[in-house]
Amino acid sequence: PNAALEAAKWVEKIRVNPGNYADKKKFEIREYTDAQYEEELERIRAEFSPLVEFCKDRGRVMRIGTNHGSLSDRIMNRYGDTPLGMVESALEFARIARDHDYHDLVFSMKASNPKVMIEAYRLLVARLEAEGPDWNYPIHLGVTEAGDGEDGRIKSAIGIGDAYQQRGSRRQRAEGIANRIGDRRFEQECFNAYGLQGHDSCRQPISTSRPIFASASSRCPPL
Repeated sequence: PNAALEAAKWVEKIRVNPGNYADKKKFEIREYTDAQYEEELERIRAEFSPLVEFCKDRGRVMRIGTNHGSLSDRIMNRYGDTPLGMVESALEFARIARDHDYHDLVFSMKASNPKVMIEAYRLLVARLEAEGPDWNYPIHLGVTEAGDGEDGRIKSAIGIGDAYQQRGSRRQRAEGIANRIGDRRFEQECFNAYGLQGHDSCRQPISTSRPIFASASSRCPPL
């Protein structure tokens, strides 16, 4: 929490991992009663709320980024090592943020296994749509530790490409992140294949009904 607060002083967008923001991984096996689970959520609320209020006051954006490899013991014991656990982990933090009337949120569900990533994102979108139109938050796509070169491109194409294909009839754009010519060509080919308009994410924001932010295996070059 302290590191996140310090980062929010200096940058316009931060990322919070629900799995380790307020929980430490102890690999404990424990059955939570509903009352005990609610107590844990209240503890998280107390630790997370100061960051939410700070970001709200300063106009910061927050990505609630669940990672399949770092789910908390609490989530693991209730939902297992599953896409459902990934989604519930993020929604718990989102509900706290919304209780503070803070809505500058972006979601991500990253996994090194594209199959897990695909299922998690599909479930996330279904849950957001079920919550109602005011849960229409942007989604950041990415395959964790996709790797470099051809292997990374294949994994990214599988994971990210499925989300493009599932976008339905809604008009959407996507943005990619890469710093090598090969990666940029790969991303543009993905965009073209699905009839999307690509943008350089380091220089131009995008705006859609539900924006999709796609992250390849590399980082943005310095401006």
